[in-house]
Formats: sequence, C-alpha cells, structure tokens
Amino acid sequence: MSRFLKIEFNRVFKSKSFLAALALGFLIVLVQQITVARYYSLAEENVFLYLTGYDTTGLGTNLYYLLLPCLVALAGADLLGEDRRSGLDIFSRIRGNDKQYYFSKSIVAFIAGGVVFCLPLIMELCALMLVYPSAPLDYFVAEVPVTYGAMFSNIFYNSPLTYQLIFLVMGFAYGGLFALIGVLVSFFSSSKYVVLLSH
Repeated sequence: MSRFLKIEFNRVFKSKSFLAALALGFLIVLVQQITVARYYSLAEENVFLYLTGYDTTGLGTNLYYLLLPCLVALAGADLLGEDRRSGLDIFSRIRGNDKQYYFSKSIVAFIAGGVVFCLPLIMELCALMLVYPSAPLDYFVAEVPVTYGAMFSNIFYNSPLTYQLIFLVMGFAYGGLFALIGVLVSFFSSSKYVVLLSH
C-alpha cells in the first residue's frame, strides 16, 4: 500500500495539470488582492477584510469559487483515467491487488484536491498577515466580513484565526470530495473531457 501511495503522490505533485491548477489558484488570489477595495481607516484595517472568501469587492472571491471544481479536476480527478488511457492501470494492479490500487488513487486524488483548494488561501493569509493585523473584529463595524449570527460567527469574533482554520479544513474536505467525484466518473469513462465536465 505504501509503495502505491508513494508512487501516486510523486506522480500527482509533479504533474503539469496539478502545477497548472495551483498556478491558477495563486493567480486568482493575486487578482483578488489587486481588485479588492481597501479601507483606509486604521480602526478597521484587518487581514480578514481582504481575504479571498471574505471580501466580495474584489474579483477573486467569486472567481475562485466559480472555478474551484475545474481547479480540483485539474489537480487529481483524472488520475485513474490517465492510467486507463495509457494502460498503466493493468501493470500497476499486477504489482498489488485492486483494493490497494484504487484506495491509493482515491487518497491521492482527495489530498491533491484539498491542497489545490487550500494552499493559495494559506499563502494569501500569510502574505496579508505581514501587512495587516489579525486581531478580532468588532461586529458593530460596518465592513465586517462575517455577519453576527452566521455559522461559527462566535468563533470568528473571538478568534478569527481559529475560524480561518475551520474554513480551510472544510474547504480541504470540499476540494477532496470534488476530486473523488472525478475518480468515480473515471470508473465509467476514461475520457479526460468527461471527467472535467462532470465537475
């Protein structure tokens, strides 16, 4: 099992499609930071006012979540389809059993999808924390990104970094599940376009 996982992780993290998905994610985050409306009041400046996913004045937030299924599909959803098109799946399954082969494909696709979702957002958070404070926001401020009473809003107002961590964990699971949909579609069709369009 570990041999399959090592080979698959090596393949996916060096693949052009995975790197293209990451690059596109970083580009969208950069577009968000270029187009976001900055607030020039010292009392309101905060890292969470400008993050992708929190701020809707920039183009990046809507673009990131609109293209998320495509990014995840590029990252690792077509791993099984690639093997079937090249005939590599037959040789790989000879080395072990089918259960190990499919389980390793699923694990790698899930992690690749989660990484493509989270890594650009983590890098954006780290970069913005160099410039802006990450102190808890007052929910009476007009520009607050999470409305009081929303899901996990109490956590956001007490510890916004904990809220961001929960957001990233949920996003990782969401991106991973999207990638698993592609693996599932690959069972029925080895066409790359069918896998990408299924998202």
